Amino acid sequence: MSGTSARRKGAQFERDIVIAAKARGLEARRTAINQTQDGSATFGDVAIAGLKVECKHHASIPFWGKLVASYEAQHPVPYEYVNGNTQLARWLAGHDALIVHQTRSSYIFVLTPDRTICTLEQWLNSLGGKLN
Repeated sequence: MSGTSARRKGAQFERDIVIAAKARGLEARRTAINQTQDGSATFGDVAIAGLKVECKHHASIPFWGKLVASYEAQHPVPYEYVNGNTQLARWLAGHDALIVHQTRSSYIFVLTPDRTICTLEQWLNSLGGKLN
């Protein structure tokens, strides 16, 4: 995928996340394009209910199978996948949550620094959002 197509896909994913949050009555917005409004490099792609959230939509996500297994078993994500120098750890660093979606998967997962994994719908509901 070209750089322009990838940016367009990422921007659309961010807009879809914001729409889903707003549909549940949560305050949500995409952040500035340069994502450094607060002076840091980790402002996040979107802000939902005051939380800094990074969004990733890729054709292939490292450890996707482990994420699905953790979710389906209702276990925390293995420590070694969200800490240290893994791609997931780098994506999550400095954020309150990481929303990940792998192309052609029915899941959209939310990971938090405490290794919790849930679906986007479950996470938005836990923030107090209810579908209007």
